[in-house]
Amino acid sequence: MGGNGRQRTTTDDNGHRTRVAFRPAEAEDVEFLASRLREADVREVRALGYRSARAALEASLASSDVAFTGLIDGVPAMMFGAGAPVFAESGMVWALGTDLLTAHPRAMLLHGREKIRELLEFFPVLENWCDARYDAAHRWLKRLGFTLSEPVPYGAHGELFVKISIRKKGV
Repeated sequence: MGGNGRQRTTTDDNGHRTRVAFRPAEAEDVEFLASRLREADVREVRALGYRSARAALEASLASSDVAFTGLIDGVPAMMFGAGAPVFAESGMVWALGTDLLTAHPRAMLLHGREKIRELLEFFPVLENWCDARYDAAHRWLKRLGFTLSEPVPYGAHGELFVKISIRKKGV
């Protein structure tokens, strides 16, 4: 699977060039990202029962078969991946990010679609849960091709979440 650190450049509507790269996620990335996650990401992981952003990043990385760190202009902006229990066909996809993602939506959408296609080669179905209050994530997920369920109680405190899913074409 990709993620060899290959760097690509995207130009936004204002002519600003953004360098985007992905590499295998490392424990040091948890340290860097934990204190910088977007407020909505922190709210979501707490609703899922994690005591902190760091705990969520550590658990997500540890449970992943594949995990990447996305860098924008050389700075870690997000960590994401997928993992599955033995014999499971679907992968539990996850992503946690910083405000750098919000500042560079076009670059992250273009490269995000590519990474989702790569993950779908590994897992023909990707799914997970997303905080029902997280409208920005819902818009981004839909643009990546995910479908979202109606909100249902989920997580440690029974807050509303939507199930997200995407299937490899032909599956």
